[in-house]
Amino acid sequence: MAQSETERKEADKRYREKHKTAITARIKAWKKKNPESGRAACRRWQAKNKDKRKAYDTLRIEERQIKNRLRRYGLVEEQYQKLVADQNGKCAMCFKLLGKRPHTDHDHTTDRVRGILCAGCNHGLGYVEKPGWIALAAAYLAKF
Repeated sequence: MAQSETERKEADKRYREKHKTAITARIKAWKKKNPESGRAACRRWQAKNKDKRKAYDTLRIEERQIKNRLRRYGLVEEQYQKLVADQNGKCAMCFKLLGKRPHTDHDHTTDRVRGILCAGCNHGLGYVEKPGWIALAAAYLAKF
């Protein structure tokens, strides 16, 4: 009995999941033996799938940023998510909803995480923490 297209795709998917390690090893060996053919195939796929590639790149950048932020401040993903949840998804300073790229506020002396801030509050706080900056800003504003 002939398989439908959907059944065949499901069977292929199950096979790939079951034999992932062997398939990966076989592909790596082929790419090592045929570097130019591998690069050409990769370029063809990327040209044909520009939207998928852009989405993949965007996802990888965001994943890398999250991993770097967690490593930098000694957090695990669950701790970071708990901080965001404890703040109800809002900036710890201005209480507006956190944007697409929330910032991890930390003490620059101890690296202890204080909370999650929006970009504006994080940048503003960076200036306020500089010794004497508030007095300079006040003196400047007093001129007007």
